[in-house]
Amino acid sequence: MFCIDYETSSRYSWFLRLPHTRPIAHSLAGIVRLETPEVGETEAIRLANLTAAWLPAFASRPQHDPRAPQNLLPVGGLEKRLRHEMGDPLFIRRAIEDYLQESLP
Repeated sequence: MFCIDYETSSRYSWFLRLPHTRPIAHSLAGIVRLETPEVGETEAIRLANLTAAWLPAFASRPQHDPRAPQNLLPVGGLEKRLRHEMGDPLFIRRAIEDYLQESLP
């Protein structure tokens, strides 16, 4: 853990390695940097320990997400839901292209 001092604020930062990296991945695969606003050293250490205990359970797996393990399961689920809500991407693209074509002078 280390403290980063900015002109107007400070924050604590730390690194965590998430599980489920591919055997052929580079040595930094699965590394995430986490940080918190300056909350005091004791509280920052508590938060770092908490993230080390809980985040690995939310790490995605390579067979489900090519951005695994950094793209956490709840984020992947939210992305999937948002894609569904947006509708057919080809239909949306055609609508945008038609609008742009009509807007040209």
